[in-house]
Amino acid sequence: MDKSGDLQPGDQIDTLLDHQTQRLEDIANNAVDIIKINLLILGAFAPFIGTIFGNDISPEVIFESRFLRYATLSWVMSSILSTIVYRIARGKSTSQFDLLEQAIVKEWRDPDLRDEMLDNSETYEKNVNRYTILMAMSVGLSLATVLFFALTIADTISDLSSTSKRNAVLVVIGFGLITGFGIEIIRLLGRGRFWLSSKIDVDIDINNLNLLGREKDGTEITEVVEFFVEEENISPIRARLLNSIHDLFGYSPWTFAELSSDLQDEYPDIGLTKEMIDRLVDEGYIQKIESRGPRTYLVHERREKVVNDEDIDKVVGEELGRVIGHMREDVEVRNHISKYLGVEPSDAKEELVSGTTSERIDKLNSVIDSIRREYPQKEPPGKEYGKVQFRNSTERYQLTLKASRPFALVLIQQAKDALGEKAHIQATVLGYNGLEEFVRALVRHETPNKDLDVRSLGHLLQTEETQEIISENDLELIIRFREIRNKAVHEDARQIDTSEVQELLSIIENIISKYSN
Repeated sequence: MDKSGDLQPGDQIDTLLDHQTQRLEDIANNAVDIIKINLLILGAFAPFIGTIFGNDISPEVIFESRFLRYATLSWVMSSILSTIVYRIARGKSTSQFDLLEQAIVKEWRDPDLRDEMLDNSETYEKNVNRYTILMAMSVGLSLATVLFFALTIADTISDLSSTSKRNAVLVVIGFGLITGFGIEIIRLLGRGRFWLSSKIDVDIDINNLNLLGREKDGTEITEVVEFFVEEENISPIRARLLNSIHDLFGYSPWTFAELSSDLQDEYPDIGLTKEMIDRLVDEGYIQKIESRGPRTYLVHERREKVVNDEDIDKVVGEELGRVIGHMREDVEVRNHISKYLGVEPSDAKEELVSGTTSERIDKLNSVIDSIRREYPQKEPPGKEYGKVQFRNSTERYQLTLKASRPFALVLIQQAKDALGEKAHIQATVLGYNGLEEFVRALVRHETPNKDLDVRSLGHLLQTEETQEIISENDLELIIRFREIRNKAVHEDARQIDTSEVQELLSIIENIISKYSN
């Protein structure tokens, strides 16, 4: 904890991990208890029958009972369900630590790991709910087994009528369904909640982890984040990540490395993992941008240049010539290279230049790496050499129109609030800013790889792309709003009609809804 008593990211990770692992362990232990109960039921039935009714009931008659078959079936199903839940829950509880290993391999920061755990908690909760439902079904089947065993005894002693047998089966099935699903149905209807085991009281409140940008003095969270959480129904983790991406890049493309670096500088408490970005892509808030040009390209390290269009054999030959020149000037380097290649020093040159272009590239790169590891300061000045490497184009991302809606609609709502207070200038400017926000996102969405002047709505309206994307009627409404805004800012605000601004704000909302779907 820090001096104020708040949990630090590392402490939060430990608490969350303990909480999630303990819940899974409790489910696994409950499954084992049901398996034990089932074994006890089966083990006690035969001795009970033999002791109490040994002289009155024939074993052949018992085995011919239809109820015994039902009891056996429900017992087997209950045991199978319990075993499945045990295996999965116990496996999941141990695999919780796989995320820690992944964090170490990928060199995540504490906020990265914490936010990845919280962002993925929805999947965890769904899995836990599935396990508890299966456990409830297992309990219902186990209780049905006991009732069917009792009916077996009753049927053997009293020879129940067909109607009584049918009614008894229906009663047991109904009882099993109510036990297995009844409380779960009530929970889904909001009138209760089924928990097989009591909830674990952990010393952590996720809402108080300061994940939403809340100030400790009790001030409200930012309205955009609140909109994402309440209206878009996404987690606070994803909401504040989207908000930070918007602050850093707007609707311009970015790479994962750029985002990671900027978050560490500007928002060090916000975690980021590739998995979090992938989930936002799946939900439609972020889109991947197709790269211009080839997905794979060759880079000449020494010139820091892409050489796809050049004679690759010639480029590789030039670099090998520089390495060979270094060998001739430095005996120590020559001996090292020949040893690395597994040949005599006199055969090192021939070995280097032999083979296909691909094989020569591999030799060039591996030999250069070997020299630099062994002799980091040995490259002759003015005669340096460099590797020729294949590289994949870096994935670029961008906020989508779906992500832009909250930023624009929050400004529109603020404009309506200002209009209600007769602050015409403020209302007009806020509404205009909301419109500008969305049009900028719209144009960027349609032309992510194109450099456009998006400094203001005026510049955007002049671009060919905007005129192609937005209909003529909608453009006229936008231009009309722009004229009202200019009148409010640069002329006499008393000329602004409240009803006109209100009407235009509603029209702008419709435009945002129309083009974001």
